[in-house]
Amino acid sequence: MRSSGRKLLYEIEQATKPNTLARILKHARYVMFDLPFCDPLETAGINQGAFYDPTLASRWFWTDNPIGADETATESQWKDLGICINGIRNVVWQEASIVGRENVFLVGFGIGFAVATAFVLQMEEPIGGLLGVYPVMPFHVDLKYIALDGQTKAVVNSWSDMSVEDGTNSEASAGTLDIDHGDDQTHQARRARVMGFFQYLASRWEAPAHKRYCDRLDASTPVVLLHGMDDEQIPFTYGKEAAQTFWNLGYNATLDLKKGEGHGLSRNMIGELFHNFMKHKMGNQEVRAQLGMLLGEGAFDAPETIKRPVRGNFD
Repeated sequence: MRSSGRKLLYEIEQATKPNTLARILKHARYVMFDLPFCDPLETAGINQGAFYDPTLASRWFWTDNPIGADETATESQWKDLGICINGIRNVVWQEASIVGRENVFLVGFGIGFAVATAFVLQMEEPIGGLLGVYPVMPFHVDLKYIALDGQTKAVVNSWSDMSVEDGTNSEASAGTLDIDHGDDQTHQARRARVMGFFQYLASRWEAPAHKRYCDRLDASTPVVLLHGMDDEQIPFTYGKEAAQTFWNLGYNATLDLKKGEGHGLSRNMIGELFHNFMKHKMGNQEVRAQLGMLLGEGAFDAPETIKRPVRGNFD
């Protein structure tokens, strides 16, 4: 998920020439998710060619941070994120009805990964995997507070002025409130707080006023993160922070830091993404066999070092 589906497809196919994505993933369905909000374009002088509307710029949510790594969220940002979660949910449900949830994978780039993460954190059932390239977490300070205390930083800081009665009143059912869970800091308890928060956000398009706790949770969706160590736009420390967050919530997450790679979809980074897909045995056998063949041929190596075809069996 990037700034637009067409732009993402264009960048991938520019980086992997002469291969097209249709050849790379010929046994797979793929959906390029377009961003839900459009604003007047920032006239940056970038020639985007005929692929793009020069009068509009798409976004996930309003952000004051150049890379979308805002520490905490405003009311409007939570609303935007709730709308984004629902958009992704509709696509995932549609694809899952065709190929099964275990064969649905979300791939996010930068702030797009933040939105994909928000969706995964509110799921009650796993999908095939979540993959992130130069990942950014959604409102990472608020997310930490939600995991530990069930609410955003601003709300937690205001609790000293609230009465016990104020803190327990809510329109929600008792089964979704974080009552009698105390200071439980197990992975399961943290996930339950996060899931309760994001499920409410997805259904109401606003952050809940009180704690939520959901016990119908699952952390078996594998998470694979990839980040270039020379990335000057989104430093690789954000990738490390993202991995640590998933570990703190009990997810099986891996982080692959690549030397010599900066910010962008280079041929090598796309190859590394597919290599990790294979390494973690994601997807069905047909998809892995196709990717394995291309990796064996050196399809993602630098053009001058492409190898001759190598045939073999792939899991």
